[in-house]
Amino acid sequence: MPDNLINRAKKLFTPALVFHTDIIVKKAEGVYVEAANGKRYMDFSSGLAVTNIGHCPPRVVAAAQKQLHEMIHSGCIFRYDSEIRFAEELKKITPGKLNMFFFSNSGAEAVEGAIKLAR
Repeated sequence: MPDNLINRAKKLFTPALVFHTDIIVKKAEGVYVEAANGKRYMDFSSGLAVTNIGHCPPRVVAAAQKQLHEMIHSGCIFRYDSEIRFAEELKKITPGKLNMFFFSNSGAEAVEGAIKLAR
């Protein structure tokens, strides 16, 4: 099965995408990923969102599931209870006069926001 998936992937994805292995990962937990062939590997790639917390930490999975039942996406048209509560908790631990917050969706958006604030 993994060889078939690799062949299918090679027909679907541009060569501009660099894949360093032909390992097909089916699931991951903590610091480990499990390949389609059942072999486990320690994940040293430090992918987005797992660098600090690992793959699928139960508390984070539970919090995400809870949030998905309440609301999947929020924009900037409305205010949200969870966003306000988070900002209040953040304010308790930020030093000095750092008491206003800007939440962003991406690094680019965060950098643009920081530039605007710096001006």
